[in-house]
Amino acid sequence: MNTGILTACMIVRNEEENIRRCLSSIVSLVDEIVVVDTGSTDNTVQIAESFGARVYHHPWQNDFSLHRNQALSYAQGQWVLIVDADEEIVVDPNSSPSLFRQFLNQVPLKFPALAIRLDDIQKGMTAMQFNSTRLFRKGKVKYSGIVHNQPQVSGQALFTDLVTVRHYGYDLSPDKKEAKFQRTKALLLKQVEQGEIKDGLVFFYLCQLFAEHRVPDQAVIWGEKYLEMYQSGKIEDRYLNTTIYFTMTKQYMKLGQQQQAQKWLELGVERLPGDLDLAMAALEYGIWTENPMLQISAAGDFIDLYQQYLKNPMCKRGKFVFCLRPEALAIAYARLTVVHLLEGGKALTQMMNGFSDIPIDFRKGLLQEIQEQLKDSKIPGNLVVDKPAEPIQTMNKNLGLTTMVVH
Repeated sequence: MNTGILTACMIVRNEEENIRRCLSSIVSLVDEIVVVDTGSTDNTVQIAESFGARVYHHPWQNDFSLHRNQALSYAQGQWVLIVDADEEIVVDPNSSPSLFRQFLNQVPLKFPALAIRLDDIQKGMTAMQFNSTRLFRKGKVKYSGIVHNQPQVSGQALFTDLVTVRHYGYDLSPDKKEAKFQRTKALLLKQVEQGEIKDGLVFFYLCQLFAEHRVPDQAVIWGEKYLEMYQSGKIEDRYLNTTIYFTMTKQYMKLGQQQQAQKWLELGVERLPGDLDLAMAALEYGIWTENPMLQISAAGDFIDLYQQYLKNPMCKRGKFVFCLRPEALAIAYARLTVVHLLEGGKALTQMMNGFSDIPIDFRKGLLQEIQEQLKDSKIPGNLVVDKPAEPIQTMNKNLGLTTMVVH
């Protein structure tokens, strides 16, 4: 029996703090909700059932894909939506649940899956974005991987911006963040011990995990292993998660290893010309190494790329994008302003004091021309804010950026 166009599939355990938000966001969007519960001892099951979900009970077996596939097996809709309890689905303001369902009915048969944008929310801000394949025609997908379960589907995914995912899984208290880190680390290391490293992704995820947990010396160990597999030909170009270049550049900067940071930045720019995150990494590297020309070029590149990314969501493809945020754009503009002012001040001083053989009237004429052009440019003479600003160091820490210091 087919119950409609769309089934939401979830796997949960002890998610009473999150699941109500998630189910509220999908209840008017889907035709049925399938929940596989892996041993909840709180009110998760009761909350799910109150939203009309069909709940199936399976004991936890340390394998996310196993339980993901169990949930898929119960789905009866023509399409399945994969969503977790710590997420919510947001319908575009210019669309509606009914329009989205009409869209599903019109997707060409050659597309077995749909990708949508995922916003990772931390401390009220978007920490990163990427396109995530979350909707599949029934029977066209199977998951693999015991931790970061990956959908295996034959064919290309069509991107749609009619709905997006907001993920809150890393917006946790310190105790819960530590518990999640330890659980994920144990499962990933178990994969390594068992030799489940054929595509190298376990190395990539360990690198990301330690980077997120601010253990850069461990992050770079796993990142180097991932690069070694790629350079030895064990990972095809199309399967390489290119986020690794941004992550490793950042980790080596945190370790103070300039040569290694430069190596990874150059590898990334060569492999991914026009990458938004690497433009920001280059800006940070320029600040770190006190290279004003690099700061100017990298900030300009970032601003141009930012506009391109906004116009074309598919620029993100399947990779994580950490810097597609207005705060990062503001920092690029601010740094561009600061460097130009500092370099301009140096040039002005040199002009006024370094050319004693030039007639004073000539220099005064140049200075007057500069003053007139500055006046015409409408550059504000002073900058005023309504309340004390958050220190840039704090802003950068919240954004995951290296602290910017004006020298």
